[in-house]
Amino acid sequence: MVTAVTTTPPATGVSHGGSLTRAATTQPWAVALYFDPTPGYPSSAARFLCSGTLVSQQVVVTAAHCVRGFTTGDLWVQVGANVLGRGRRIAVDGAWWNPKYTPRYLANDVAVLHLLLPAQVAQLAVLASSPRSGNGISYLYGWGADERGRLSTALRTARLVNLDPAGREEYGRTFTASTMILAGRWIPALHRFAGACPGDSGGPLVQYAGTRPILVGVVSFGSVRCDRAPTVFTRVSAFRTLILAGIASATRQAAKASLATPVNLSLPTITGDPVVGQTLTCTKGTWTVNATRFIVEWKTRTEIRHEWTLTVTRDMTGAPIACEVMAYGRRSSISAFAAPITPPALTASLTWVDDSGPGVLHGLAEPSTATTAIGLRVVSWCVVLDGLPLNRSLATGPTTPANNSLTTAMFDPSTGCYSSPYYVDLRDGYLALDTLLAGAHTISVTITDVNGATATAEHSFSL
Repeated sequence: MVTAVTTTPPATGVSHGGSLTRAATTQPWAVALYFDPTPGYPSSAARFLCSGTLVSQQVVVTAAHCVRGFTTGDLWVQVGANVLGRGRRIAVDGAWWNPKYTPRYLANDVAVLHLLLPAQVAQLAVLASSPRSGNGISYLYGWGADERGRLSTALRTARLVNLDPAGREEYGRTFTASTMILAGRWIPALHRFAGACPGDSGGPLVQYAGTRPILVGVVSFGSVRCDRAPTVFTRVSAFRTLILAGIASATRQAAKASLATPVNLSLPTITGDPVVGQTLTCTKGTWTVNATRFIVEWKTRTEIRHEWTLTVTRDMTGAPIACEVMAYGRRSSISAFAAPITPPALTASLTWVDDSGPGVLHGLAEPSTATTAIGLRVVSWCVVLDGLPLNRSLATGPTTPANNSLTTAMFDPSTGCYSSPYYVDLRDGYLALDTLLAGAHTISVTITDVNGATATAEHSFSL
């Protein structure tokens, strides 16, 4: 008797089987296939389609009816998952399906997907080569629901036996033993078969050589109601040569005509000193090979630029500078961002050491006033005491570096400023104020860097 059949790809899973809670470890080669039309990252629009089998780190074998008609850039494969929807998703960048497959005849139902990135799993399945493979006992694996339509988030499995002699009785001329396998397990108490449901389409039927999984079949079709008849699988050994040719074809397509969105492998970076007058460079980071061109975008406090280098100007100090790199594939683009960098703004502060009488005043520019590492080259250090420019050179302490000490020769009593064509550095120095009269006093220090930026600090005290 011919049973009605269906090849609708999505939705349920292994009937009368069990769930595997550690599939990422025990069956890492059993993967799930998704359709997601949103470019770039997996989105809420993603829809589970089928199951599949990893036979190399970048190759999945599945059913032709799972992928025929889809654009490769819209397909993702989930790997390394214990729970459906929570694994690592890798874009498909190349595909091949048997050109002789037609939904009408349900034959030649096999396809190959090439992944944009390696799956990096610990074990892979091996393509069966012996015509006798698929005889005896095999194991079915699939993602989805059970025979009652209850969704299971775990990978499901069932132990099946070969039922090829009943193939014509169940499916008439649709079944061809040389290119198909009929497998299931009759459950007398239930009068039902354990086997695959449509959501398991493309999934693996395996036999084991020790602990090595041999892919003997690919879920193709079955009864409308999952457990009313055995499952028909594409016989892998019959198509092994064609599958290997399909792998080569999908790999060539991935190299020459990938429609997958590029993936960033390491983030862009900003190099160079964040110093006024210095040049910063935005490096693009590393990307998958299907990124065909890049655009950079600098964002500063005042402007947006699209060159790979940026010269720091005074109006950029004290605010983050960001760099965005946009990578373009043949069909879509995606962005990655460098960690922002902030050119230091000139600041100043004063610390009074001894308020009880004539004491020592430290003048500090923060961050450290004049080092080339941060580019704050302070060339003028002006002191105003009680509203008037300081009219005498004050005693100074040691500074770092020593050759940048404040000296009398640098002092201009008409302005109260110490000036240098190079830079002055008072990070570790001091000014001694030892002749002030009792009463309230205010001292302020204004520093100026080589770019003309200024910063002022003020301190009030009483003697």
